[in-house]
Amino acid sequence: MFVIEFSLYAYIINIVSNMGDVYMATKEKKPNKVYETLKEDILHMKIKPGTAIGEVDIANKFGVSRTPVRDAIRRLESEGLVEVKSHIGTYVTLIDLDQVADVIYMREKIEKAVIEDFSRVVNNKGSLRLVYNLNKQKELLDSDIDDSEIAVQFMILDNEFHKIIFELTGRVAIWEYLQTIEYHYDRFRIFVNEGSREKNKKLYEEHVELLQSIRKGNFDKVFSIYENHLYYGVRNGTQDVLRNKQYFTIINHSQTVSYNLC
Repeated sequence: MFVIEFSLYAYIINIVSNMGDVYMATKEKKPNKVYETLKEDILHMKIKPGTAIGEVDIANKFGVSRTPVRDAIRRLESEGLVEVKSHIGTYVTLIDLDQVADVIYMREKIEKAVIEDFSRVVNNKGSLRLVYNLNKQKELLDSDIDDSEIAVQFMILDNEFHKIIFELTGRVAIWEYLQTIEYHYDRFRIFVNEGSREKNKKLYEEHVELLQSIRKGNFDKVFSIYENHLYYGVRNGTQDVLRNKQYFTIINHSQTVSYNLC
């Protein structure tokens, strides 16, 4: 069973690695301040799902013509962050819980294989990078930063922690590709962890335990920690989602609300 599962992980990694190479070669590099700011505000839930975005209002806010605004909207639309409804307007897309589930599944399969690779190449220098990141996480959690901002800042450090593991195994192209399909997942993470220092503290503690278990080569524990780590927000965010259904697209596959959120 382990050989079959590991072969599946390796197969997925090879496919996504090739996709990542294409992404890195074709990535849009033209700067657009309007695009960057709107994207950040949408991903960080400062602009809520379903919010209308007006070209004139955005152009006035940034002091620009409507051309860069239209360019920004086209790029955001291509990334699935806004929806342009003909003759109606432009709206921030709802968080698609099916896409959230797909991304979590993909990350679970891929990162298990990456962690296996990491265990073979980990050295003191690599460990120090992760420990330094963990120290920054702890400093953030111990700081007096407003709880409304802590989820955003912690997610940045959380992503950095996982990216380091990909970098140390030579799989950074896969990581970069995953970032292009995680927009719904990232918004979901901010939503479920926003305003809760305790939830982010638990994620930090899992990072610490994950690194310790990798160093010891205890992969049964590593994979158990990792699965809990990935699915923690889903399992603990059900009630928050149900209380804020206006932010989400939940596709009902069985005529009952049976979405796998718990």
